[in-house]
Amino acid sequence: MKIIITIVLLITMLPIMGQQRQMSLEATFDKQKKCLTFTLKNNDKKLKAILRHSQTNDGSDTGSFYDLNIYDKNNKKIGYSRCMYHPTELYLNFLPKETKKSNISLLELKKGGYVKDLDSIYKIQLHCVIYSWTFKRNDNGKRNRELYEKEYTFYWK
Repeated sequence: MKIIITIVLLITMLPIMGQQRQMSLEATFDKQKKCLTFTLKNNDKKLKAILRHSQTNDGSDTGSFYDLNIYDKNNKKIGYSRCMYHPTELYLNFLPKETKKSNISLLELKKGGYVKDLDSIYKIQLHCVIYSWTFKRNDNGKRNRELYEKEYTFYWK
C-alpha cells in the first residue's frame, strides 16, 4: 500500500517592487519506497531567489536544511539525518519558476548507519529551517530575507 502524505508550506518572500514573491516547499513520504521527497520551487516569474542553510541567532551556520529524527512505537529515537544537500553547498540558487527536488532514501540512511531498523519505524519527525532571500536589497543595503521554520510528522502505520 502506497501512502503519500503531502504538506505544503507556502513561503512568502518580502514585498519587492510592490509585489509579493513566493517560494513553496512540499515534503512527501512514500512508505512503499521508504523515501522522503522535498520539492522546492521559486513561484516568481521574474525574480531569482536563494535558499540558504539555517543559522542560529548569533549568525553561525547550522549546516543543514532539515533535521530528520526517526522513532519507534516506544518513542525511542532509532535514526536521524541532516542536510539534504552536500554540506559545502550553502546556497541553492533558483531561477524564476525553477523547481528543485531532493530525495532521502531511508534504505540509504540504513546503509550509512543513520537508521537502525526500518521495520521498527513508527514516526518520522522532520524539522525544516531555511533562509530565503532575493538578489534585491532593501533601503539599508541588506538583502530581503525571511527565516522559515516548519515541523512535519509522518506516521508509519
